[in-house]
Amino acid sequence: MRTRPVDERDNAWESDRVHYRLYLFGPEQGSRSTETLDVWDADLLDVLRLAQNKASPERLWALALVETDQEGQRGLRWLTGYDCNGEPRNEREREAYRLMRARLGHTPVTD
Repeated sequence: MRTRPVDERDNAWESDRVHYRLYLFGPEQGSRSTETLDVWDADLLDVLRLAQNKASPERLWALALVETDQEGQRGLRWLTGYDCNGEPRNEREREAYRLMRARLGHTPVTD
């Protein structure tokens, strides 16, 4: 993690209309499956609780922001984890996968 002090007035725009995509990976009938949910009208803590409630101790999960660029193309900005349907392609994905595995069975957000 890296941090630095900033002037909070440096942004040109802001929005409270956030669109999340939640990926739940896990064993189902002996094979790997993915359940994907789009979530809106929720704050980050609500979405993290949803992830914890839907994920069993055997299921990995990842969370991204869904964004649309200036050309109208939809993309993802990963908040935690990554789409681990394939093998990790680089060090960042390997570390994300390691952290996803480390949180199996843990509840980082409590009421």
